[in-house]
Amino acid sequence: MTATLVASRVGQTKIRRIELTQRTNFVVLDLVRQDLTIHRVDHTEFLTEGGARYRQSGHIEIPFIERRGEPLALELDEFVECVSSRRPPRVTGVQGRRALEVALAVRRSAAATYR
Repeated sequence: MTATLVASRVGQTKIRRIELTQRTNFVVLDLVRQDLTIHRVDHTEFLTEGGARYRQSGHIEIPFIERRGEPLALELDEFVECVSSRRPPRVTGVQGRRALEVALAVRRSAAATYR
């Protein structure tokens, strides 16, 4: 897996994207526009040297994202709604803790790699 992190205070364009490259998919999550695009490869063909022919076909999926908005505001709205209606949150405390553990593990791994 390859990850690239680019941060710039100088750039005039606000870019917040996550891109994942997998064997048969390329996934782009645009956090500014709040949309997701999945490029799927259905068929790949490659011929040897000399008569090299490369053919690839696939399709693009753009799933509908129901809840868009500023993430922190959505989180606070969810909290208020759970308290006022006495319903459980969409994400449990256990799930939240696990997400935090994964984020901290990524941070530790990145720090160890670039020392």
